[in-house]
Amino acid sequence: MQSLALTGADRPFSFEGAISVLEEGGCAKPLRHNHEDAALYTVDGELPGDLATGLLAQSDTLSGVRIRLASNTTALALTYTPTSSLQRCNFDVVLDGAAELTATQDFPPQYTGEMPVFAGDIMAFLGAMHEIAMSNAPVAHTVKFEGLPGGEKVIELWLPTIGGCNISKLEIDEGATAAVAPDSRPRWLTYGSSITHCMGLDPSGTARSPSRCWPAVCAQKAGVHLTNLGYGGQCHMDQAVARMIRDLPIKPDGFSFKLGINIHNMVRRHNPIPAPCRRPACTRDA
Repeated sequence: MQSLALTGADRPFSFEGAISVLEEGGCAKPLRHNHEDAALYTVDGELPGDLATGLLAQSDTLSGVRIRLASNTTALALTYTPTSSLQRCNFDVVLDGAAELTATQDFPPQYTGEMPVFAGDIMAFLGAMHEIAMSNAPVAHTVKFEGLPGGEKVIELWLPTIGGCNISKLEIDEGATAAVAPDSRPRWLTYGSSITHCMGLDPSGTARSPSRCWPAVCAQKAGVHLTNLGYGGQCHMDQAVARMIRDLPIKPDGFSFKLGINIHNMVRRHNPIPAPCRRPACTRDA
């Protein structure tokens, strides 16, 4: 197989649904925040490292982010390192914008040891999980999709909704073509909590499919381009997020906010009264 460039102007694909892409050492890490403004997304009291739960950590995750390219390849392979060894990774392939996904693969967490039991103290529980994650570093893994139909097609590889991925290699068939596939559909941006993030907590596992979470299904059925800014536990109408939306290089044609539950949970840290007015006003400045 041949490797595609991951960084720079020669990259023959796009990261759709990402706000920015951090490029280091020939690797690419798509993000749902502007990495140059990362300090604006940090909150007081956030846990360090892999189990951080604040806005910065949740915007490192990839709900709605997908790799999009036009290619005649019959196989696609992605080598990535997850943010945490406790992270479950699900990948979907969708062809030509179809509502039905073509293929899916599910990779359980790399750590298979004994897990702590939640006994009512959330900080103690997360601290124990953090210790496990720090002592079990994640390793690179390759997910491969084979048997794709021949001929030119638009391929979308949907990345996991939970956790982040540092991508070190993307491969297609030797001699196959690859090019950026512009998406001219109307653009929809949705903002919300874990309900919009689609955290994959359904025990049946169906909610973990990144192309079958509800924002993705709605976008596919409506024929629109999706940017999902659902941040689990972090829908606080932060001004940093409003500024980020305002400054997007390609503006959304419409946006929706799913507000309420995190404001209620975090009312002691956030003043919820003026925020619903400030947030749309700042966003409409674009």
